Amino acid sequence: MPKFLHIADIHLDSPFSNSDAAHAAQRRNEQREVFLSAMEYAKANGIDAILIAGDLFDTKFITSKTANMLKDAFESAGDCQIFISPGNHDPFCDGSIYSSANFPKNVHIFKSENVEKISLDRLGVDIYGYAFESESLDHSPIASLTGVDREKINILVAHGDIFSSISHYAPITKNDIANSKLDYVALGHIHNTDEKIENANGTYYSYSGAIEGRSFDECGVRGGILIDIQNTANGKKIAFEKLRFSKRRYEKDTLDISGISNEGELVSKIKTLCDAKGYSGDTLLRLELIGNVPETFDLSHINLDASLFDLFYLETVNSAMPDFDYERLTKDPTIKGEIFRLFKDKLECGGKDERRLYLLALRYALLSLEGEDLPDIL
Repeated sequence: MPKFLHIADIHLDSPFSNSDAAHAAQRRNEQREVFLSAMEYAKANGIDAILIAGDLFDTKFITSKTANMLKDAFESAGDCQIFISPGNHDPFCDGSIYSSANFPKNVHIFKSENVEKISLDRLGVDIYGYAFESESLDHSPIASLTGVDREKINILVAHGDIFSSISHYAPITKNDIANSKLDYVALGHIHNTDEKIENANGTYYSYSGAIEGRSFDECGVRGGILIDIQNTANGKKIAFEKLRFSKRRYEKDTLDISGISNEGELVSKIKTLCDAKGYSGDTLLRLELIGNVPETFDLSHINLDASLFDLFYLETVNSAMPDFDYERLTKDPTIKGEIFRLFKDKLECGGKDERRLYLLALRYALLSLEGEDLPDIL
């Protein structure tokens, strides 16, 4: 029973430009480690072929450190065959790593926008694939695919977009897949995916998703898909298993902090959330704070360190609103009361966004009267 590992969108040498220099360097190293963990899994579990469905690299050019890592990893894969379908980030073109590097014999790189076939006769398997030759590909390379030998196991490695017929990134339609007579289409390009295994007229297909998240647009645990295919007298039996390889995970969450009045209570509430959700040292968390807090509790001056919660990274977004004592301020004879009364109609009648703006303006006005330092942003 041949076994295949489907991964995609590794984006080696990503800049991680949203992180500071130290974190960016650490994340690039971890990205290499994630790729190596997938290679080691394949070797340890007798995987016959690794299917890399595009964007192995973030650009056409890579660092010497990454090039040496790849060479060693591919050579150590032994009998495992590696198939790469260059994508829009790492197209096969003059000067690219694909056209200039000497890869081991077990590495097969598709070189053209036209679909090519490589046969693994020992396994009774045909692997199909194509390459981006530039940063865009405006047609579906598999639209006219013919000649598939149904007696064999047939797999396509494809970087493309199945969600838009006018995409500039190989717009593969579901009809293309249904008419292909293939057994499995290993897709790359879409990073966020629930990894559902779909079926169109007997052809299974799926995006593996990015192997490692790179920003808060790519949340959750990530990895690849293990595919077992057996050609039997009664037809082909196919089994799938989702695998985790990601070293870190990005997560976004919200926390209602209504009623808390000091930093200690805030820290305790965040710790409770992290424990409940399983956020830990592998987690980069963007946490939005919502609800209503006493007007005297100024969140703008609080800087919470990720280490307090055993997180790799923590970013808080303060959307909590000051809970003013309306009755007291309405009757207040001082200038504070006068300012509040100027805002009152807007606070009671405005829309959500407008009300938020006036609440913040009122808070800053009252802080100013008390001689407090004001936050840098409004």
